[in-house]
Amino acid sequence: MTVEENKALIRRLYDDVVNTGNIDVLADLVAAEYVGHAPDVAEGFGGTRRGIAALAGDVVAMRKMLSDLRVTLEDLVGSGDRVGVRGVTRGTHSGAVAGMPPTGNAVTMTWSAIYRVADGRIVESWRNADDLSSFQQLGIIPRQ
Repeated sequence: MTVEENKALIRRLYDDVVNTGNIDVLADLVAAEYVGHAPDVAEGFGGTRRGIAALAGDVVAMRKMLSDLRVTLEDLVGSGDRVGVRGVTRGTHSGAVAGMPPTGNAVTMTWSAIYRVADGRIVESWRNADDLSSFQQLGIIPRQ
């Protein structure tokens, strides 16, 4: 696949799955052997995830945590089989997270990720987010 096709695949992940909650589309976009890497920041968030079902579970959990979740991809850059993304996730904290009950707070989370694509499917990802700011907005960590 070309870099532009790889970038389009990542756009579909967010437009057709994350922003809609339609996890049935994942099988068209993600390889069965998918591995996702993220810092282990709180119970249920981060660590290494394997397989489409794990990614689907993450999407469902995020959409429960932020009822009106909306992801905007600010930048996509690609080289070879990799696509880098800078994004913003916005929503209202309406579901429990890391033992914290819903606050009703509006939350804006900034993050970046790198995806590896093979044979037309996402096979691996690495994600980093501004978890400190996110947890402050949720009230899990007090603002300084």
